[in-house]
Amino acid sequence: MEKINRKNQRLYIIQCAVEYMIALLMVDVYVALIAKRLGFTDSATGVVTSIASLGGVFQLVTLLLKKKKPKKFVILMSIANQILFGMLYVIPLVNDNVIITAGVKRATFVVCILGAYLIYNICAPRKESWMMTFVDKSHLARFRADLSIVSHIVGMIFTYVMGNVVDIYKNRSAVLEATGDIAAANHEMNIAFIICAIVIFANLIAHAIVFGCGTDVEPSEKEKIGTVQRVKVLLKDRQVIKMLCIFVVYNASVNISTSFFGTYKMGELGFSMKFASILTVMSSVIGMACSRIWGNLGDKHTLSNMLCFSFPFRILAYGIVMFCVPSNGKILFPIYIVLNTLGYSGAYNAICNLNFKLIDKAEWEDAIALIFAVSGVVSFLSTSVASLLVSRIQANGNVFLGMQVYAQQVLSCVTFVLSCVFYAYLLLHFRKKNVRLERESVSGLE
Repeated sequence: MEKINRKNQRLYIIQCAVEYMIALLMVDVYVALIAKRLGFTDSATGVVTSIASLGGVFQLVTLLLKKKKPKKFVILMSIANQILFGMLYVIPLVNDNVIITAGVKRATFVVCILGAYLIYNICAPRKESWMMTFVDKSHLARFRADLSIVSHIVGMIFTYVMGNVVDIYKNRSAVLEATGDIAAANHEMNIAFIICAIVIFANLIAHAIVFGCGTDVEPSEKEKIGTVQRVKVLLKDRQVIKMLCIFVVYNASVNISTSFFGTYKMGELGFSMKFASILTVMSSVIGMACSRIWGNLGDKHTLSNMLCFSFPFRILAYGIVMFCVPSNGKILFPIYIVLNTLGYSGAYNAICNLNFKLIDKAEWEDAIALIFAVSGVVSFLSTSVASLLVSRIQANGNVFLGMQVYAQQVLSCVTFVLSCVFYAYLLLHFRKKNVRLERESVSGLE
């Protein structure tokens, strides 16, 4: 059994690394490039970027699915969602005509990205609960740290290479556009989009092969109860409700601002794709350096303590970035990246693993679905409201309450305040009780 567990842990780590490469081609700066080509405004781009969080609502579909062996389901759903991701880079290649107008292309883009995240989120709870069954509860934080380190290494190399490749064609396109040769400028960007699409489809094949090597598992009798009964069990579980609230506040407060950082970096701050890629590589290096440290701390001193120790770095990060403007952007934004990565690598590890440590194993799949669905909806709504503020501030010439500021600075301030309130809750209420529950959970296995 130990041999099977180790094999599947390695496969899960490889799968996450491959999936991470696809995800990196869906991050804000890449989506912003496609959105700009299709004619989206900055506020619309921010909402489109946040569709990833809205897609989480479709995890509720998991509650309607009959519990079966997960392997075949996960493979087929992953292939479908990655095909749609690849199609996002194909849409800009189609020339406008009487039938396929710019509006049709924008609508198709939204449908594809929504469909991709829809399928991904229906699949995600079953995939994660399947893979995490092979991980011991007493080593959750270290396992996720190892997973993160491998993904960071792969992501660092991948991001740097792809960033440089895309930058070559982006710069050529900008030069040609400045001379008025729009057709030639679009042709250069088309080459970049084709390369990204090919990379996604190649990773799709690798991803399916890795999952094909995984060990299938039979759901327990406790998991095979009806949908209504499963929902009742979830809503009566205080640990599920508590983790739901944690996820909602954590994700919504962050997404309010980060959904608009892509256009901020490529627009007002004037970062090149190469510089944006360097920031991503820097984040990966820092993540690798501290992930194992946070992991050891989490397994030794509980995940709740790990969350409380790491979260202040995120607060400081948003305290810094709200003063970030074009004149100091290449100094303050990297500082934000450093602090945010230090905080994120510990806080997100802790929050994710608390689900597996405090919630009954038979409820994992359904609990993940409920938590991410509600959290996703709240995050999307908060981002949509924030987009109205972005449009208003930009329409007023970047003036807010009589002050000359960029919209992203205002949103970073909102995230900072919400994060401070959230941290006060962690220290005053959450930490003490959950430290005891975690220790009881691990001792119960011994």
